[in-house]
Amino acid sequence: YSRAPASIATTPVGSAGASSPTSSEHFRGPTVKVLVVDDHAGIRTALTRLIDNERPLLCSVGAAANGQEALAMARLNQPDVIVLDVVLGDEDGLSLIAPLRRSAAVDVVVLTSLVDRRIGERALRLGAVAYVHKSAPATELLACIARACAKFTLPSSTPP
Repeated sequence: YSRAPASIATTPVGSAGASSPTSSEHFRGPTVKVLVVDDHAGIRTALTRLIDNERPLLCSVGAAANGQEALAMARLNQPDVIVLDVVLGDEDGLSLIAPLRRSAAVDVVVLTSLVDRRIGERALRLGAVAYVHKSAPATELLACIARACAKFTLPSSTPP
C-alpha cells in the first residue's frame, strides 16, 4: 500500500520522541470512548485492541461491520470518536459521516486503504476531522483520535 498524501493525513500529536501520542504526559481528561467501523473482522479486532491498550485515556465502546450497526451503536454508546473505514463492503463509509454525527456528538476519523487524494478531501468536506491511511503507523491513528477529541487538553494549556 502507498501512504496517503501528507497534506491529507494528519500529523502525530505531542513532542518528538514520545512513545505514545496519547500518553498521560501529553493529555489529561476523561476517558475517550471510541467506536470502530470496518467491514473486516480482523481489522476491527486489531483496532479495538490498539485503542484499549491506551486505557485509561481511550477505550473502545463497540465495533461495527456496516452502516446500520454503526448508527445503532453510535446512538446506544454515544462515543466521542468514531474510526470509520471508507469502504464497508457495498456501502460508502463516507456517506455515514453526517448521520453518525447527527446520532451522537462525535468526531469522525476516516481510515482507509485507498490512496486517492480526492477521497480524503471529500471526507474532510463531509465533516471528518482526520483522514489516515491504513498503512500509517499506529501512533498516527492514535494521535488523530487524540486530536479529534475536544475532551483532551494539552498540559501547556492547563493552569498550574
